[in-house]
Amino acid sequence: AVTDLIVEAPTSTTRRLWAVANNRLYKLENGATAWSQVTTPCDGGLMVVGKSGTVMLAGGAKGICYSSNSGSSWLLSNLGQLGTTVTKTWWDGSFTGISDFAFNPTNSSIAWAVRRYPSGTANASAGLWKTTNGGATWTQVTAFGTPALARNYVRSVAVSPANANIIVVGASTGLMAGGYSSG
Repeated sequence: AVTDLIVEAPTSTTRRLWAVANNRLYKLENGATAWSQVTTPCDGGLMVVGKSGTVMLAGGAKGICYSSNSGSSWLLSNLGQLGTTVTKTWWDGSFTGISDFAFNPTNSSIAWAVRRYPSGTANASAGLWKTTNGGATWTQVTAFGTPALARNYVRSVAVSPANANIIVVGASTGLMAGGYSSG
């Protein structure tokens, strides 16, 4: 399953596409006829990818990996292994790991990440996290949802492109919102 996709420079002659599929990162260079797998320390546990300038973030059950050179090389951040089980999707409600990224619109070294745990399990490290150094280290934002269980419901994050001080966090107690049914 493809869980995330980025189109880099959609009108450029050097277009590149990035996809997270089957818990791994892949890229397709402009003019290439086949996707190539990109090796990261988070291989086998990826769910999402984000990019701003030359900074890239890839995350999932194995934590957050970051690149400062447009994906040429990758390192593991201080938010390493998050879960004991790597899942293929987050639709069934059991996914543990990074579920979203959002970048500051004027400074690619600043980004936000959502660390998700299954909603029925209280975990003090779930919720919103922030980096100010391009993904190398992350600190938890605890200004909202102080009880551990309340932070477990955080699902997504966005930053206003007009005002980097406006951060919107999406939360839901619904595990299968949108009508997904596995049965």
